Amino acid sequence: MRGASWFGAWNEAIDDALARWRPLIVGVFADQEVEDANEIADAAGLELIQLSGGEDEDFVREVRPPVLKAIHVHPETTAEDVIDAATPGAAAGIMLDTGSATARGGTGESFDWDVAAEVGQRLPLMLAGGLDPENVADAVAAVDPWAVDVSSGVETNGDKDIEKVRAFIRAAKGAGR
Repeated sequence: MRGASWFGAWNEAIDDALARWRPLIVGVFADQEVEDANEIADAAGLELIQLSGGEDEDFVREVRPPVLKAIHVHPETTAEDVIDAATPGAAAGIMLDTGSATARGGTGESFDWDVAAEVGQRLPLMLAGGLDPENVADAVAAVDPWAVDVSSGVETNGDKDIEKVRAFIRAAKGAGR
């Protein structure tokens, strides 16, 4: 349970921050140098960094803001694979996203939510991967993540669509009620 308690403590800290203040300022990085990530984090005042590349534990520990580490779930990935990849003491939390041979996210494709649900019984997680206004409520009901992430699911012709963003937020907030 050491892993669950580590991630649980960070989950509670993030929940407290969100309850008391505005949303966190998060920067998304994939395979940058640690010095570049720290420089950008300092310049932009980032409070959390999402790492979506192949960054190792040393990188995670060298980045100054707390880290949300993406774990890419492929068709053959099991819940145990994810739990093994989620090293307690490194990242503040994990985000499960769809694995792809050609992209580090933003594919618009979902993965097996049963894997995420099984992981979520042991570790708090953020859910990403193919979410959109039409499926986010089902995803939240199936997985019970502490947060969800969306990008291409709220786009029209490659641009963010404010009506889709609003619909996504309504659906995510209304899930499970």
